[in-house]
Amino acid sequence: MSDLSMPEDRSLVPTAVHDEAGLVKLAREIAMDLREPHEILERHGFTQRQWELLQNHPRFMEILSAERAAWEGAVNTHERVRLKAGAMMEDWLTEGYNRMIDPGEKLIDKVKVAELVARLADMGTRGVGVNGAGEVDRVSITINLGAEAHTFNKQVTPKVIDVTPTETDHAPAD
Repeated sequence: MSDLSMPEDRSLVPTAVHDEAGLVKLAREIAMDLREPHEILERHGFTQRQWELLQNHPRFMEILSAERAAWEGAVNTHERVRLKAGAMMEDWLTEGYNRMIDPGEKLIDKVKVAELVARLADMGTRGVGVNGAGEVDRVSITINLGAEAHTFNKQVTPKVIDVTPTETDHAPAD
């Protein structure tokens, strides 16, 4: 672990970034720019003063620069689009849920939202989830080492959690 030369009063910097891994995690999230900067800082427990101090920290700025270069690289375009689309969907899920349970929405619209959410959750696809309970599924991992590739396959049985909702689970909040 490298010496991060934190201020003598370490309380000025959140504990999440007292080490290299914390700095990388924060820098990566900032570089990805999937959320507003104030949201990122809140998620990591930063005050404005702490953020100002960290922006003057040479090691953090070095890490942030490297993370930005990696995120903005041409070979990363597909991954950036995929992750940004995923973040957009995550932000929209609350609205989708509210519309799905709204008695004023048409049933067909509710079904379409439910189908989308099910696809996002991989429910009813590839033998997993509601439709495939108890079926054997396959996990495959391929590691490419230049011209050489190693593939590992394993058969797994998905775990089933059987829950019956009660009336209070769907009761409106007072």
